[in-house]
Amino acid sequence: AEGRETGDRGDPGAPGAPGDPGAPGARGDPVDPAELGGLPGAQRSIYQEPGVAYLTLVSGGNVTDQQRINNGRGSNSNRALSRARSRRWSLYRNVAMMVAYAAVIALVVFALTPRKVELGTVAVVPDGMRWSREEEVYTLRLNVTLPTYNPNFLPYEVKGDLRVMYYDAQAGNASIPARTVGLRERAATQVVVDASRLDQRYVLSVLSQCSLFPHVLTFFLEGEVWARRRFLSALAPWWQEYTLVSELETWFSVNCGV
Repeated sequence: AEGRETGDRGDPGAPGAPGDPGAPGARGDPVDPAELGGLPGAQRSIYQEPGVAYLTLVSGGNVTDQQRINNGRGSNSNRALSRARSRRWSLYRNVAMMVAYAAVIALVVFALTPRKVELGTVAVVPDGMRWSREEEVYTLRLNVTLPTYNPNFLPYEVKGDLRVMYYDAQAGNASIPARTVGLRERAATQVVVDASRLDQRYVLSVLSQCSLFPHVLTFFLEGEVWARRRFLSALAPWWQEYTLVSELETWFSVNCGV
């Protein structure tokens, strides 16, 4: 009876008792489920050393706690990897946006930067020379062609003045009519100048040179060409100011037609 009473209370010295150091799993050693003498449908937990994940065996092939832990670790790793990728793509996106903004600003500055309108070689063609020694008069009309090029990405308005000089006397003048030259456009402006308005003393010199060999007169062409922007001139009044493009100073010959 005493032995039975001791066995019922779970004698610590009995083999297999919970306090027995030789009991299965007492030292955290791997335990064969068969040693448990398991009952059908029974659920048993085998604890390992402190700080180590525990394993729960569930009859019927259910997922163990260790697998759940491993799955949790895997999901945490995936979330960390996803966050790292998200941060990396955010960095790339920000860098791409900054580069795009810088490119747009550079294009706007490049397009709005003013460039000087260029004036090409001026061509002067006499439109008939008539003179009379007896009447002491002459008539001379000139066709002046002024080629211009607008290198800007904005339209410009071009105008100017021309003067035809015979030595130090002005034989005629004309205004270059205002004309809009489009962006990156080449244009040619035609101007007709009456160069027959000389003082009488210079008229006699012209008639004298036309009477003598080689019957050629030399004139000088002077003038100025101005240009201004035409884009947003109403919103920016200071854009309406004309700037000097070129000062003309050239010479040409006229055959008296003898």
